[in-house]
Formats: sequence, structure tokens, C-alpha cells
Amino acid sequence: MEVDHSVAKLTTAQSLQATRGNWPWIATMLVNFFFWIGFTGHIQSFVYFAQNVLGDAEFTSTLMLTMLAVLVGTGLAGVCANAIGKRMTGAIGAVVATVFTAIMPLSNDHTWLIATNCIAYIGQGLIGGLLFSLMADAVDYGAWKSGYRAQGFLFAASSFGVKLGMSVGGAAGAWFLSLAAYDAKAPVTPEVVTAVMAGHVWLPAASYVAMGLSLILFRFLPAYKNA
Repeated sequence: MEVDHSVAKLTTAQSLQATRGNWPWIATMLVNFFFWIGFTGHIQSFVYFAQNVLGDAEFTSTLMLTMLAVLVGTGLAGVCANAIGKRMTGAIGAVVATVFTAIMPLSNDHTWLIATNCIAYIGQGLIGGLLFSLMADAVDYGAWKSGYRAQGFLFAASSFGVKLGMSVGGAAGAWFLSLAAYDAKAPVTPEVVTAVMAGHVWLPAASYVAMGLSLILFRFLPAYKNA
């Protein structure tokens, strides 16, 4: 009797077979990893950026509200993906997130910072809104290539990438401040400003570049496209 691998309980070895040559899965895991490094690093340093770089701690809440712009990008993700494809939509989102994160330091004007944050978050939403869809494609591709539909294993491994990215993004910001000998009670030094900028701007921007480049791996064999 033929076993339906889509519903059968798979062994670890069988689940691993679904990852062999599964470039869409590898790409999605990397996108998840770098997305959450940048996102976590940026949001956890809002208070330090407002207080130590801008000298206006009360502006923290306003900056944090700009995160709502992610919902705009998420809402547009499906529309854009249907029009130009998922990989192109994700690439555009990565470019927008990178550019508008990197240009934030050009001005300390509040309007400028609100605008650049909002647009950067829209870019993040464009790719963030596709993550589950990209993973679903990776599961389908793995099933076609290996004969095993290991959705539980593949989603769990990708979820690990999310948690690892959040951990790295959070730890990096603390590490930057530690290197600058940050002391909340001491006057702000140039080293502290540099450390805050590293965690709030440069680490996220670099992560979004890596996130976009990871999409190059999101590709399928020609035979799969014609299947």
C-alpha cells in the first residue's frame, strides 16, 4: 500500500531530505533571520536614540508609533506580489528598508525622522508580509523534490531563524553600548552616540541588505515550474 507522505508521520531523516537542494527554504530562513536582526535592533534602541542622540526622551513614543507603518507594507505585499512576483516585491521592500534606514542620520528634524521611519517600515512590511507565503512555497517545493511534505520540520527550522535573529539583534545593541561604556547617569559621550547609531541605524541597514541578497536563493528548478 502506497504511503501518503503528506499526512504520514515523517522520520527526522525523511524531514531532512525535504531540505536537500531546497533553496527557497534556505532563502526564507535567511530572510527571517536577517529581518529580525534589523527589526529588533532598531526598535530596542528607540529610547537610547531619542535620549542620547536627539536629547529628547519624550520623542520615543512618537518614534515607536511609526512601527504601525509596517501594517501598510504588509497590506500592500499581496497586491504587489500578484503584480510583479514575490521575489521582486521582497527585493523592493529590502531596498526601501535599507535606504530609508541608512538616511535617517541626515537630519535630527522630527518630521524627517518620522517620515524615514515610516517609509522604512513600509519596506519591511512588503517583505515581512510575504514570509509565510515564501515558506509555503518552500514546503511545496521540498515535497515535489524529495517526495516528503515536511511542513512541520521546515516551519520549525525557519522559526528558529526568527528567534536567533531576535536574539542577535537584541544582544548586538547591548554589546555596542557595553563597548562604549554606557552609563545612564553619566554625560553622553561621542562613543555612546556612535554605539547607539550602530544599533539603531547601521546594524539594521546592513541586515536589510543581507535580507535582500538572500532572496537571490529563492529559486526553483525549471522542471518544477513546468510541473
